[in-house]
Amino acid sequence: MIITWTELKDARALRNWTQQELADAIGVHQKTIVNWESKGVPPKSAYKVQRVLGNELAYVEHREMNPEDGTSFEDFREEWLRQQAVLDAEAAADPPYEPNPDLDDEYRLDQQQAAYDARVALQDTLAQFDSITLLREVEQRVRRMQAELRATAGTEPEGAGDSSTDAAGTRTK
Repeated sequence: MIITWTELKDARALRNWTQQELADAIGVHQKTIVNWESKGVPPKSAYKVQRVLGNELAYVEHREMNPEDGTSFEDFREEWLRQQAVLDAEAAADPPYEPNPDLDDEYRLDQQQAAYDARVALQDTLAQFDSITLLREVEQRVRRMQAELRATAGTEPEGAGDSSTDAAGTRTK
């Protein structure tokens, strides 16, 4: 979902919120809202805004698509809620709902949030180590895997043992 700067401003205005109030609701700094309202919301952050300003964004989009329609936000929201009630009643009569990643926006938003949280957790973990430590760990793991492969194959890797390295780092036979 792409949220333009005008859509964000208009949706925030419908709530009569300040930039700080929106920032607090989303969980970002007020300067981030200032930036988004001048350049638009980056796609990776759109789900956060969608969760907070969903109805307002839908109304702003409706108004952009139908400029001659004079429907007020309150009327639009009432109609939307009425339609949601009808859908909820129909869903209650249907068998249990299985999320469809292609159709279910809430499911997709939850998956995006989970992926984001996992990425942040990984970044926090990796931030504890410097590059040299990480490279040494990777090198040790590669050596262990090579040793395991040699042990399971019962042989040394092709070309191992029949070459050496001189002082300049050049391989010789």
